[in-house]
Amino acid sequence: MVTGSAARYSSSSRTFTLGPGETAFGIEVSQFDPTIHSGPLTQVHVRIEATWEGRLEFSGEGPTRMVTYELGEAVILVQGVTAGLVVPAPLKLKLNGTQEVAAGATLTIVSQTSGAQQAVVIDGPMIAPYQGSGTVAYDFDFSALYLPLLSTSPISVVGLACDSRITGRIIVEYFDGAPPLARDDALGIVVGPTVAWSIQTFLANDTSGSEGELEFLDVSTHSAQGAALEVVGGQVVYHAVAGFSGPDS
Repeated sequence: MVTGSAARYSSSSRTFTLGPGETAFGIEVSQFDPTIHSGPLTQVHVRIEATWEGRLEFSGEGPTRMVTYELGEAVILVQGVTAGLVVPAPLKLKLNGTQEVAAGATLTIVSQTSGAQQAVVIDGPMIAPYQGSGTVAYDFDFSALYLPLLSTSPISVVGLACDSRITGRIIVEYFDGAPPLARDDALGIVVGPTVAWSIQTFLANDTSGSEGELEFLDVSTHSAQGAALEVVGGQVVYHAVAGFSGPDS
């Protein structure tokens, strides 16, 4: 994550947790109070972050084998309770991975998605509901658009999702000056199971916003293709999954 430490900036966040078909009603976050800020509100960023965790059971006949599984999709729907709010698009999640299942055995594991997020940037007259000394409120629905039966390969192994849960967070960021901007980074073709890039590589095309400096905070623990990521000594280190070849993010 890259952030700009602009002086004229504030944020508010709340967490929520949901099971399939459940709704979190009236999750409140603070408004931007113009009486305690030095400048007018110019832009609002609303971001939803979530992970999906499920308890999965596998059983089947035949030899011990490595099973590829997928369960999806879970959809988080966001609705504004306060009139006039702009909300992010639905956030969609899938549980997938590989698991060794022993011959004739029944196995239970806990599987968790890597973090996903959906965001929207709001400016102009649409920022009006976010100004004041109170709160704005959102509802969150866990729309379970899936059957409990896992998609597995080979199909001779049966997989079942016993229970699952979404853990999420809404973050509302307020800017009363030019906001920091983190741009995507294209890192080109790399070779080798472990690759490292300088943190400055990721900051080079970003801007800090009003009166601020850029700061690199952290990276996701895993990439979209399952590679492990970590920050070591001023570098971002990428550990690819064995045998992987192709695009990643």
